[in-house]
Amino acid sequence: MPEPQFDRACQRKEQSGKIARLANAQDAAPASLITSAQVAEVVALVEPGALNDRLARPVVEGVTAGEGSPAEVVAARGLQVVSDDGALITAVDAALA
Repeated sequence: MPEPQFDRACQRKEQSGKIARLANAQDAAPASLITSAQVAEVVALVEPGALNDRLARPVVEGVTAGEGSPAEVVAARGLQVVSDDGALITAVDAALA
């Protein structure tokens, strides 16, 4: 089965929706909360799989709260997706032994 293609436009739309909801909740203009460059950085983190859609939300919230750039929020909150399954495989092997 082929791997699904990343849809940058769809991802930008999803992030824009999150930002609009945050802006509405704070009665603020979206551009006053996050820059287009920061939105592009979030999308760039999701595209290669460093973040998933679920983890992108707290990153956007952190950026709009003034915690720093998307990369800084990811690092500070420990939100990066970990795809190294070596430890899991070792644990399963040990459990089955």
